[in-house]
Amino acid sequence: MHILLVEDSTSHAGLFRYALEDLGIEKKVLLTWAKNTEEARAYLEEISFDLMIVDIGIPGENGIDFTRFVKKGIYAPIPVLILSMSQSQKDIIFAYEAGANAYLYKPSDFDNFLNELSQAIRYFSDISPLIS
Repeated sequence: MHILLVEDSTSHAGLFRYALEDLGIEKKVLLTWAKNTEEARAYLEEISFDLMIVDIGIPGENGIDFTRFVKKGIYAPIPVLILSMSQSQKDIIFAYEAGANAYLYKPSDFDNFLNELSQAIRYFSDISPLIS
């Protein structure tokens, strides 16, 4: 499974990589990290992805606008999971209206984040037997 992570925070991207290791699936998941949507667009032109995880609060073109771009073009079949520290109903509705396939809350507790992440990866992949 190849995941495009669109996340402006270096520490959050590192946490995501660490989470994959902690789940024991880092060898089954190839992760490409884009620091902004411009980088993400460039990767999309060159690489085929199975899943995109997009931070809602990216500076410039935000995660909602990027999701709209993805879902209105040739990349529409790729599932998009919005990642956010917000639990606002407004943000969740905007994400789904933009075409997001899922909305993942970034809890401050790492164990909760691992649980949320593992559920999302189980749902969007065929590697569920690898996550226990």
